[in-house]
Amino acid sequence: MILPCTSCPMIRSHPAAPSQSAYFRPILPVFVTGPTGGHLFDGLIDTGSDDIVFPDSAAVRLGLDLKSAVSRRVGLAGRPTMTVQYAILDLRITDGRSEVYDWTTFVGFAPVSLSRVLLGTLGFLEFFDFTLRRSSREFELVANSTFTGTRPSISG
Repeated sequence: MILPCTSCPMIRSHPAAPSQSAYFRPILPVFVTGPTGGHLFDGLIDTGSDDIVFPDSAAVRLGLDLKSAVSRRVGLAGRPTMTVQYAILDLRITDGRSEVYDWTTFVGFAPVSLSRVLLGTLGFLEFFDFTLRRSSREFELVANSTFTGTRPSISG
């Protein structure tokens, strides 16, 4: 699946690119199914993240009760170590044209404000080979041999 990078405005100019007014990031919609039904989130592919991480406010939106959830201490870039709670959820990504991928995986919920879900290695990039094509401002995801989910038809 090949998708365009999303244009994200720069708040201030950057000395390495003074004429550039936006960053182009690999962001894609992620459909997540929880007890309250399906919800759409923007996900940022983050090769530096070990996990899939949602803000804990998303757990409420999804109808999750994390009181007895598995948890562990993690460090998110630039933040102090925090406790992240995990739930098993169904995820779906699609290019909206011909490719759909559904799978079930552990998702972390962190007590932070995130503008986008972080799509890291475990549960996401372990299943997809990722290529960032900066010159054409697009990225490619190809399911690899470790993908454990299904590929329903685009209408499914």
